[in-house]
Amino acid sequence: MSPRTLAILGLGTALLLTVSACRSSPETEEAATTEPTAEVPEPAPTWHLGDLEVRNARVNLMPGMGALYLTVSNGGGEDDRLVSVSTPAAARAETHETVQDDGVMRMVPYPDGFQVPAGGRVQLAPGGKHVMLIDPLADLGAEPILVSLHFEGAGQLDLEVPVSDLTGRGAVAPEGASGGSGDHGAHGGHQSHPPGHDD
Repeated sequence: MSPRTLAILGLGTALLLTVSACRSSPETEEAATTEPTAEVPEPAPTWHLGDLEVRNARVNLMPGMGALYLTVSNGGGEDDRLVSVSTPAAARAETHETVQDDGVMRMVPYPDGFQVPAGGRVQLAPGGKHVMLIDPLADLGAEPILVSLHFEGAGQLDLEVPVSDLTGRGAVAPEGASGGSGDHGAHGGHQSHPPGHDD
């Protein structure tokens, strides 16, 4: 066999070995094309006290004040009432509702709290019922705060509530959060008595 033929055969063998080495096993190909699993966000916390369920609790912190929002559902056969709210993170907490009176938004105090009807719910949300936190602590940041809900029938329920800092110090508000003008820009126009208390 001539030297030229041997050289051609050697080159062909080298090419075959190179192609074989470039091929990966099915397991390797699958591992290379599999994308990392996306992290699933943790569900929002839910609290229970007897027949009551509390969810979507959050605090919007604004200059000199704050607002607590949440939803209370009553799965029992008797009405209950959220009579008051307390927290060490503010001087006091008051139950209010935003109402429109002759085109003017007003904050109406509910000194007796909010009824939670049997088989129903009460929703505290921007532009409606809410708990006003008066004179919150100056050093509050984005850490959760302790909030105690006091129910007429079920008793006391303590929550660790997340805080959204809307004072301009850099924290990002969650979806659905309202700024300072949503509930508290009109607090100068309080009415002395709520119209009919509950829905």
